[in-house]
Amino acid sequence: MSEPIDFERIAAHVIDAGLFDVDASAARKNLLTIERYHKHPATLLDVPYEHGPTAIEVLQQDVPEASIYAVRHNFTEANKLLVPQDHVSHYFEERILADDLFASPSLETLVAGYQAPAIDLYEATGNNRLSGIRYQPDELSFRVNGVDRTTHDRFLYTREEHVAGLRLAERHPAIVLAILLYQSVLQDYLQGVRAALVRIAQQPDSRVTSKDVADFDGYMEPWRAGNFTHELIPAMALFQKQRLDAGAVEERSIDREAFQSATEFIIEHGAFRNWITIPADLAADHPERIYHFLCPAVGAVRAQLSDGVLLWRLYGIARQKVRRKDRNATHHAERIRDEAREKFRNKDRAPFTVTIDGEARPLQINTSFVLLMRGRQQPGDLRAKPPVGLGLFDVVRSIVSLSIERDAAIYCDFNGTGYRITPQGIADFMNRASRRV
Repeated sequence: MSEPIDFERIAAHVIDAGLFDVDASAARKNLLTIERYHKHPATLLDVPYEHGPTAIEVLQQDVPEASIYAVRHNFTEANKLLVPQDHVSHYFEERILADDLFASPSLETLVAGYQAPAIDLYEATGNNRLSGIRYQPDELSFRVNGVDRTTHDRFLYTREEHVAGLRLAERHPAIVLAILLYQSVLQDYLQGVRAALVRIAQQPDSRVTSKDVADFDGYMEPWRAGNFTHELIPAMALFQKQRLDAGAVEERSIDREAFQSATEFIIEHGAFRNWITIPADLAADHPERIYHFLCPAVGAVRAQLSDGVLLWRLYGIARQKVRRKDRNATHHAERIRDEAREKFRNKDRAPFTVTIDGEARPLQINTSFVLLMRGRQQPGDLRAKPPVGLGLFDVVRSIVSLSIERDAAIYCDFNGTGYRITPQGIADFMNRASRRV
């Protein structure tokens, strides 16, 4: 039997390899830069501007190209240190052999937070773009060969394919569980590295700072994002339908090749690409240009998942646990089924509308809107108490309605974050979003 993963050794290695070393050139440039969105990453895990596409499209910041590509380069290098294929594969083998995958608190958290993509005009789960949800043309549904499905805005699917994804999640929740298991084991691996880094940071004269640990937390966050299920489940539905249409029985329509095809599909066709246009009126040098964002995790994801083997193994484990009525697995499967059923039941829900200047207009509340509405209370603002039991998006919708009804600025605190919503802010968002469609 091979030795268990030694997180202390891994943490010491990544420190010695320069994970937290300061780039002197970037640090000198930052001394001369006041604007946070113009700063350069000082270490491999430093992200001075937060999420690049959001900073540009939503917050209207012209992030320098040099900083954007430096962050991507740095994260790619960090992946080589933090999620090397040999260590990650070893850890997965350890966990599978220990048969403790369903005992992970990380899995509990991921399942509790799982959201299937909403496909109605009311909700916006799984979509953060300013202009809302967009679908591929209907004529591309379930077609791969002989058509060009390449996209540069991460909208890979037709609406019919998203519907099929919801039905697949309801019928075969073990597929969703397989993806969440992958993410949870990776989170547990990174948590092990983090815990070792924290212990090292507490030693006298340690080179690891509290900011380094905070940056590591930021590095972990994308690995638990909902993008994995949002992108892979419709792709699995696409290739399952092709197998069913070719005569395969339902039980045999999900196999290793289906996971391989789905992973290759999302990588090849744009799930990790995001091209953002910087309009001339935003660009510092005035000509319009396009930034070609490519997710720095794509190399690691390709190495870990593209052959379909790992997801297929995790699917087999999840399916067996569910069939044997394992308590945790059954609970998780029902949570996934319920979520898929709810989204399917609401698939034709009418849009949320607001009336501005006598005109009723649809407003899709998404992460972009919520981010823009963050703010502090100002003199004269009305203060609203969020209704008990509602999620953030529903709370924001209620404040939007109140702001329009009262024609006033409304301030609300939700889970420690302040939101300030005004009729003008709502109108400005809708006008900007309409220009991005």
